Amino acid sequence: MPMRLNRESLAVDVDRLDYTKGLDKCVLEIDHPLNEEPRSISLLQIATTSRSCIKSYDDYHSDVAALVEDLNARHRADGWSADPPRTKPQSQAVLAALYRAPRVTLVTSLRDGMNLCL
Repeated sequence: MPMRLNRESLAVDVDRLDYTKGLDKCVLEIDHPLNEEPRSISLLQIATTSRSCIKSYDDYHSDVAALVEDLNARHRADGWSADPPRTKPQSQAVLAALYRAPRVTLVTSLRDGMNLCL
């Protein structure tokens, strides 16, 4: 899973591709620091597919991807771009490394059961 970082901080969001998890909100919130300081943060979303046989979940994936494209359209001129959520499940070793990489861990679940912050 190659990812290049120049001077930006890394925000990692790992969850199921589910509308209760707030992936869309996470993409929207990345816009604020980018407006204040271009190229200051990169978002890596790993959102494993959930209930893909249900149309509303597929639609949600398309909505999140459209938000990423909109974010890119507004900030690409600064030499920055966001990747759409990666839907391929990652190994425990990869996830452990990703959990250690950022300086801040944020749990953004909107309406789910108990979540733990590392």
